[in-house]
Amino acid sequence: MALSDAEATLLQGQLEDILAYVDELKQLDVTGVEPTDIDSEAQTVWREDEPQAGLSRDAALANAPLARHGQFVVPKVIE
Repeated sequence: MALSDAEATLLQGQLEDILAYVDELKQLDVTGVEPTDIDSEAQTVWREDEPQAGLSRDAALANAPLARHGQFVVPKVIE
């Protein structure tokens, strides 16, 4: 990775801040605190996939930079 001197200086300062914060975290007393990184009781809750009304055409095109004949107008990308 190539960095300019300014970028290296900026990133060095940010890295020092991160490492200082990690040192603060290491000082916390977590005696008796159970790890919570894995929740063995978690379950994925799925909802039924039921069709619902979507946006109207006018609402969908309302913020389009350019629309014509009820469709989005985009730049040509394939020759």
